[in-house]
Amino acid sequence: MTTVLSKLKLPLFPVILFLTLTSFLAAAAIQLWSTSKIAEQTIDNEIRNLTKQTHTSLQLFFDNQLGRAELLIGHFASDMPLTESVFNLQRLDAADNLDRLYNSRTGSNLELLFLMLDDNQVWVDASSPFFSNLEALEALHLNRFSFGRWYLFELPVANEPQIIALRKEPMIDTESGQVIGSLVGGLVLSGNLQMINEARRYIGLPGIALRYRNNLLAESTDSALGLENHFQKIGGNVVEAFSRQGQFVVGSYFLQLGNELSELEFLTLISSDSFQQLKDSYIAKGLTLTVMILIISLITSYLIIVIAVRPLLKLIGQAKNTIYHGKDMHAEQGLINEYNTLGRTLSQLINSFHRQRASLQVVNDELEDHVDQLKRSNRELDSFAYVASHDLKSPLRGIEQLASWIEEDLGENAPTDTVQHLKLMRSRVDRMERLLDDLLTYSRVGRAKAGLTLVDTGAIVQESFAFLAPPPGFKLLCEGDFPTLNTLRVPFEQVLQNLIGNAIKHHGGEQGLIQVEVVTTDKGYQFTVTDDGPGIDPKHHDRVFGMFQTLRPRDEVEGSGIGLALVEKIVNLYGGEITLSSDGERGTRVRFTWPNEETLRKQLNE
Repeated sequence: MTTVLSKLKLPLFPVILFLTLTSFLAAAAIQLWSTSKIAEQTIDNEIRNLTKQTHTSLQLFFDNQLGRAELLIGHFASDMPLTESVFNLQRLDAADNLDRLYNSRTGSNLELLFLMLDDNQVWVDASSPFFSNLEALEALHLNRFSFGRWYLFELPVANEPQIIALRKEPMIDTESGQVIGSLVGGLVLSGNLQMINEARRYIGLPGIALRYRNNLLAESTDSALGLENHFQKIGGNVVEAFSRQGQFVVGSYFLQLGNELSELEFLTLISSDSFQQLKDSYIAKGLTLTVMILIISLITSYLIIVIAVRPLLKLIGQAKNTIYHGKDMHAEQGLINEYNTLGRTLSQLINSFHRQRASLQVVNDELEDHVDQLKRSNRELDSFAYVASHDLKSPLRGIEQLASWIEEDLGENAPTDTVQHLKLMRSRVDRMERLLDDLLTYSRVGRAKAGLTLVDTGAIVQESFAFLAPPPGFKLLCEGDFPTLNTLRVPFEQVLQNLIGNAIKHHGGEQGLIQVEVVTTDKGYQFTVTDDGPGIDPKHHDRVFGMFQTLRPRDEVEGSGIGLALVEKIVNLYGGEITLSSDGERGTRVRFTWPNEETLRKQLNE
């Protein structure tokens, strides 16, 4: 994505206009969306407020219905003639008195009224004939329920369950104060159109219904709206206080019986069209604001282009022209102070650039001369190193040959001192030849160009150890997962051979352990060569990587003193690091890092 954008070359005018209009249109869209959301939220709040009021009104209505029935039942339970007939167990008189009371319930929905004795039997029933079912009433086991509370029951009538609300009041003998029976009264809620119509008129809504356990008991709707069967289509529980179903808002209100929430609920129906006017008003305001934002965005874009963009383009054109023609720049002063500062700064930069370019050209010419001289010096140095090593080796070979002839001429009669001197001469000649070879190798480090090859580092360690032909008592221990690298074989092999050779050469014993470890790092690998030799005193650690530095006389240990210097030069050349650690008493550990393929290629390309 970034690559594609970097290839686009867009003019400034359209970009500024596009970005300005896009930002303002985005702001307008957000404003319109937020207005719509605010409208929806406002409507929801209005509906919530309405539902809360409706809930309170319906609860008051229902409490009023139960309250009137409660007063009647309490009044009937204290009727003196009825109490005397129950106390005297005069069943016919009790039935007459109960019928008299039932028929006097003007303006009440009380349809169930019957007397019970302590054995749960219905003694006298004055209920409406349709609901007069002694066996069903006795099956309710009303003697288990408390006095003075309302309870909901399912009463089977004509094989159909009818939901009723019953309340039991005690009948008390005035003289003894004992409970002589129970008077039970109740409301029939199933199909109670009188109550549901009265409730709809009470709250003034288009539709209302009474439901118990998702079963519709009764409904009342405005026939002019055609909602007669709408409540039948509402399935399941209305979980929230209200929910939108189609073009209507359905409210659900569970009623309380006393202090407990019951399973009886009122459903209310409101047409959402009644809130549409409020929503349309908000949307109209949002559209008006959007049009105003669009007009403001066009005016703002024009002002930005005239005041800010044109002077900038003019300044850019002037700068390009002066750079192209190699002239000094003199920026004009304008309305915007920042552009004036920018013009002065560009003038200073461009004029300075012209001066620096002229100076840089002179420096480049001098640098090219130095590079040519350096190339000639390198070629002469290579030639000198080869010629010097060759010319110096020739007299050394002559001296060695002369020593051999003298030894042969003297034969077995040669004095012991002479033989020792001849051997010492030959060893010094060999040392000088090795020194010349090492000097030539050191001078050529990094000059030869070789390609990368796959190198098994574990195999290189084993081969180097075997090539050095250590005494039989020496062992090699390799630890770690030795990788196969795509690297420079010869320099890597030179480093390992010198480090392992030094560990063997300076060990000073017939038995020893050479340990080589490898671990992976972020940019390559870290190799560690450890021996169990006499170690190196910490005060000599700074000398070990110097040229011609040996810690023991060359007559004791053969060496040119260039090995570790060569190792350090190779490791540093390819971006690695080398360190040495020893306590000076036992063992020496040399660590060096070797780059992976990616890092090595970067080093070779620099």
